Amino acid sequence: DGNVDDNNPAGEIRLIQTGGSYPTSTNSYLISSTFDAGITDANLKAISWAHTSQSANTTLKFQLASNTDNSTWSFVGPDGASSTYYTATSTISAQHQAKRYFRYKAFLDSTDVTATPRLTNISLTFNSGCLPDGQVLFGGISTGTYTVTVSKSGLTTATSSVVVVSGWQETVINL
Repeated sequence: DGNVDDNNPAGEIRLIQTGGSYPTSTNSYLISSTFDAGITDANLKAISWAHTSQSANTTLKFQLASNTDNSTWSFVGPDGASSTYYTATSTISAQHQAKRYFRYKAFLDSTDVTATPRLTNISLTFNSGCLPDGQVLFGGISTGTYTVTVSKSGLTTATSSVVVVSGWQETVINL
C-alpha cells in the first residue's frame, strides 16, 4: 500500500519512515511473493513469526491465502473470514488444506509516529502425503552451496552447509 518498507534495513519489514515519522494509518500491508509447495496436496499446519521493537502502540497481524491455480488470492484469518487476522502463532484453518500455492499478507499498524512494528522472520509449516512433518522440499533450486538453519522451540538450533547438485538429493540435519 506504499506505507511498508521491506528493505531498510535489510531483513526487516516495517512501516516506511518519512520526514522522521511513521504513518499512523490502519492496515498498512505487504503481500508476500508466492510460495509454491511443488505438490498439489500440501497442507498448511501453522504460522509463526518473530518481531523486534514491538511497542504498545504498534500491531502486527497476518492473513493467509492459498489455491491450486496460482491466480485466485483470497486472504483470510483463522476462522476463514476476510475480517479476521492471525495475531499470534497459530494453527491454520482447514481451508488451506490440499493446496499448492500460498501467500501471506502482513498488516503493520502504529498509533505513534515514533514507533513501528518490525517483522524479522515468518514461518509457514506444511506437510503432505509425500512430505511428512519435520521434512521440507525445495524445488527448482540452482546448483551451489547453501547455508541451512533449522530450529525448533526447546531444541538447539542447527546450521549446516548444503551442496546442491542436479537431481534428487537428501540432507539430514540433526537438532
